[in-house]
Amino acid sequence: MVISQILKQIGFETEHANNGKEAVDKTKTNEYDIIFMDIQMPVMDGYEATRQIRQVNNKTPIIALSAGVMAKDIDKSIEAGMDMHIAKPIVYAEMNQVLVKYFDVEMKE
Repeated sequence: MVISQILKQIGFETEHANNGKEAVDKTKTNEYDIIFMDIQMPVMDGYEATRQIRQVNNKTPIIALSAGVMAKDIDKSIEAGMDMHIAKPIVYAEMNQVLVKYFDVEMKE
């Protein structure tokens, strides 16, 4: 929800999935410029949701969101098919890095 607020302030439209299965289902019927994937979700975790999305979509960037930020956590996200891994709670510099990399947009502090 925090990321949705940040993105809306910059001018992005956002959608929210309540669980991993819903995220997978949404990607089957909609195109997204980027997906922020929470690792800890009910029904289907972010790793499995990413693996399923990657079976049909390899181009949309998927950014992992997790309180786990050790090397093993980041590696697990990348192995699942995510493009980047940022910390929760959201760290300004990490979120800004994502926006600059994929949209050439910077957040205002």
